[in-house]
Amino acid sequence: MPHTAITNEDLPDRVDWRDHHAVTSVKNQGHCGACWAFVAAGAVEGITAIKTGKLEDLSPQMLVDCDKANLGCRCGESWRALDFIKKNRIATDRNYPYDGIQRRCHMRADGLSRFASIEGFHVVYSGEKALMAAVAVQLVIVEIGLDIYFHYY
Repeated sequence: MPHTAITNEDLPDRVDWRDHHAVTSVKNQGHCGACWAFVAAGAVEGITAIKTGKLEDLSPQMLVDCDKANLGCRCGESWRALDFIKKNRIATDRNYPYDGIQRRCHMRADGLSRFASIEGFHVVYSGEKALMAAVAVQLVIVEIGLDIYFHYY
C-alpha cells in the first residue's frame, strides 16, 4: 500500500480491522515453530483485503517450505517472509495447504497460482504514536522479544 502520512490529531480512537473484513480466522501452527510465517501471511491477507475487497487465507506453508532466508519450523523472521512475498508472491492456503511440517518447496509446480504480493514494507521504530498511525492505515505485525523469565509469568 502507498505510504500515507497521518498526524497525531488524525488518529482514530479505535481501529478494528475485523470490522472491515480484513482479518481471517485464528490459525493453529501446531508443533511447527512457524509463527513468523503465520503473521506475515496474515498481514498480507489483510492488506490485500483492504486493497481489493477480497479476503483469502494465504499459505504459511509456502513460506515454511520455500523461504530459505528463514528456518522453516525451527524459527524465522517475519520481515524476511515479507521480503520473500515481495519477490515471489504467495499462494492461497487452498492451493498450498498447511500441514505443519517443513517439506520440499513446490511453489513452481504446475497450476500453483500465487494470489498476493506486496510492493514493500516499513519497519516502525519510533514509538507508540507511530505504531498507532500505521495501524490506522493497515494491518501491522508486532513482534515482542521475551526472555526466559517470561515463561514464569
